[in-house]
Amino acid sequence: MRETIRESAKRDVQGRVNLFQLVLNPDSFSQTVENLFDLSFIVKDGFAEVVTSDGVAHILPAKPPDTQAYSKGLVKKQNIVTLDYDTWEQLCARWLPNGARPILPQRR
Repeated sequence: MRETIRESAKRDVQGRVNLFQLVLNPDSFSQTVENLFDLSFIVKDGFAEVVTSDGVAHILPAKPPDTQAYSKGLVKKQNIVTLDYDTWEQLCARWLPNGARPILPQRR
């Protein structure tokens, strides 16, 4: 997923990836949940960051902070995301309309 984030961001004028278009899998609720879980560790480890612009969440590739950043006051933050089946369906309809394919491929 880290490589997909980097490559997708390179193709975007603003160097970012829409969070929902990245993690949603319209064919699999469980793979969407797995994608969110994977993304959470990528963000936690500092290889990506979540930003919002105009009410839309985006992922930006990042380099993990060094120990000096923490000594200067950098603080890690956590968020909890809840996702139920009905919300997943609504998100897929909004962010992957008319059969649009997700950024991450279907896993088998």
